This record gives sequence, structure tokens and C-alpha cells, in this order.
Amino acid sequence: GFQAGISQASGTVDGQYLELEDISGLGGATFYANNSLNLGNVSGWIFSGQAQSITFDPLVDVLEDVGTIALTGTASSGLTVNYEVVSGPATVAGNQLTITGPGPVEVQASQPGNIEFNPAPSVSHTFCSIPLQPEVNGTLMEISMILNSSSAVGNQWYLNGVEINGATDQNLEIFLNGTYTVQVNVGGCI
Repeated sequence: GFQAGISQASGTVDGQYLELEDISGLGGATFYANNSLNLGNVSGWIFSGQAQSITFDPLVDVLEDVGTIALTGTASSGLTVNYEVVSGPATVAGNQLTITGPGPVEVQASQPGNIEFNPAPSVSHTFCSIPLQPEVNGTLMEISMILNSSSAVGNQWYLNGVEINGATDQNLEIFLNGTYTVQVNVGGCI
């Protein structure tokens, strides 16, 4: 193709439902392409369409073994809403969010627009994939016992309900009698 130009010294040039490519708006006029597509290599034109918004309700905290969650955002234009996992242990395919582990998950809903509608402002929500309560097993040693949490990350051990300072590993060697418990915290999700 070749580069074309439309020139007007002043005023306004309005275009509706245009598909513009390889064209410039030149001169002192303002060039509007309403409800139109910019197909590339276009300068001097202001593209505008109808505004749209996204309704995407906050997501509630879930247990990490919940599996798949249906995302139910809608665009005021009626166009399909797209989803993306911004961060956290999850994947998304279409409107199906699959939790893959514990921790905070941020999901973003977006709608890129089309010839009639501008892109909608994206909406993001963060929620917790709550870690499962770990199983604790013990191995009796000669003068101690080794406690083992089934969770590889986020452990905090307690003795008689009081946090044991620095006891955050998966295993805990104990020498004292008492009630030992462990709580898992991944990124603030408990």
C-alpha cells in the first residue's frame, strides 16, 4: 500500500464507521473517526466509539482444593469479557478459573472494544485461596520427636496455643511435652 492524506485547513472532519489504514489527517482541522477501526499506520485522527463498562463482582475466599470457579463478569456493551490471572496460584481458560494452590489470587476482567465500543476500563479483584489444614505426623527419636506438616510452605508452629518464634519449617523437632499445632499462612491467606 501507499500512504494517503486528507487535508483541511480548519474545522472538523467527522467520519462514521470507517476502516482506516495508511492515512493521515493533515492541516489545522480536527479529524474524528467515530465508531471506526484503526487498522494501522494512521496519524492525525481521533478514534472514538461508545463507552462501555464492566460489572465484575468481588470474588470470595475459597479453599485451595475448590477446583474450578465460573467467572461472571459482564460488559454493558454485551460484548464478551476476557479474564486474566494477574498474580497468584491460578489459571484461566475462557471464564473458568482453576485454583492451583494456596495464596492470594488477582484476576482482571477486560473488554477490548470493537468498531462500535471503546475498550472498557479493566476491573481487578484479589481474593484468597485458603491453604488446607495440614496433617501432622510424628516420628519418635531417641530423646525427641520430629513433627512433620503436610504443607511444604507457610508453616507456623505453636506450643499450647503460643507461637514458637522462628518455627516455620515443614519439620519441627520437639523436646517438651505439650500440645503442638501448626497453621499455614501463604501470602496472608490463612
